Amino acid sequence: MNKIGYANSLSKSYYWLSIITVVIGLYLTTYVNYLLFHSIVELFSVVIASTVFIITWKSVRYIKNPYLMMVGISYLFGSSHKSVQSSWHGQISHAVIQVENKVLCRSESVGPVTDNLG
Repeated sequence: MNKIGYANSLSKSYYWLSIITVVIGLYLTTYVNYLLFHSIVELFSVVIASTVFIITWKSVRYIKNPYLMMVGISYLFGSSHKSVQSSWHGQISHAVIQVENKVLCRSESVGPVTDNLG
């Protein structure tokens, strides 16, 4: 095997190793802090949606179908909505509390948990 082929296979190995490490890290994050995992995934979807908008916006002179331009602009609004949602999601934390086989939900901004289930 020549040097170029070896370097190419080595870079592919590092690529797949990093992908597997990121996926396992995200999976383990769900056990530590689910809100952190959810925020990371939301941020990733915002980056993807913003990238779709930027690609659409930069290729506007080549797009013949106006529907594709509408879809690209809608990705901008979707990504902005997701970014606002993920920033608010961290401030309003919901806790699920189980008391005597009853599931009670509360928000920290509302106040203490009371048994309103009857």
